[in-house]
Amino acid sequence: LGAYARGMGRYGDYLFIGVSKLRHQSKVFGDLPIAKSSFAGIIIVYLPTGTIVGYIRYETSVEEIYDVKVLPGFIRPGIVSMEKETGRSAIASPVGDFWADTEE
Repeated sequence: LGAYARGMGRYGDYLFIGVSKLRHQSKVFGDLPIAKSSFAGIIIVYLPTGTIVGYIRYETSVEEIYDVKVLPGFIRPGIVSMEKETGRSAIASPVGDFWADTEE
């Protein structure tokens, strides 16, 4: 795959494989042939043929992917940080996600 595989999620006939850049300073991995060409992202494989049909490649903002989860039915999920106001006002429930109105 050209990178270090770390986590997979399956959805129907598709496998989503999370890959990470190798740590160049690592004594264990630094000398591997893929160390210079590795990247972080998600590779999508069509299982019936074993063909790579797509990928998401992070060039600068992400270096490691630890796991992959498929979220069926979500159009544009996001990550909310508790360090910012948007995260502190987020409300999650079984029927949906909302943001509290913090204006007075």
